[in-house]
Amino acid sequence: CAGCGVQGIVAALRAQQQEQQSQKELQQQQQQQLLQKVSIIEELSLLELNPRAVRFATFNAALNHLQEQTTVLQKDVRTVTPADLPLSAYDIVLCNPPYIPNPKRSARQLHQYGDGGTTGEEITQGVVALAAQVLSQKKCEKDEEGWLYLVGNLVNVDTLPERVEKGWNDGLRLQGREPQQ
Repeated sequence: CAGCGVQGIVAALRAQQQEQQSQKELQQQQQQQLLQKVSIIEELSLLELNPRAVRFATFNAALNHLQEQTTVLQKDVRTVTPADLPLSAYDIVLCNPPYIPNPKRSARQLHQYGDGGTTGEEITQGVVALAAQVLSQKKCEKDEEGWLYLVGNLVNVDTLPERVEKGWNDGLRLQGREPQQ
């Protein structure tokens, strides 16, 4: 779902820019006491099934000087497990999953760029389930937990919260945790 990696790379670069700007402002104000803990992107993991998109993501990470902290994995989000990933927990999961319905894989070439499975939401459900397993549960300095950002063109938005909750609960169960009511 990482595609060519642009969204993850932009998010990482934006975080670094914000950090650099914050550091400049703090230095100008001579408030060194606020620099106790600096948050930067230490690891960027990009997960993508399409081999061509994996090559683009790798290239884009290098182009943006993020190759040292970037791992690009060619795997299917529906079958990947937390053990397959470089880190055990993540602070942010960002995804723009394919959403085009492809019942019985009738459109053969669609798998290369937009196959969302039979209903169009199989990949989205896989992302939500994986996010439930790997998002950080530790409290951050801003008293926040991990965040899931989904970009998509989904239908039946009136039932979207229930579908996301189902995917989340499925992910928790895969990890042996019971969903909270």
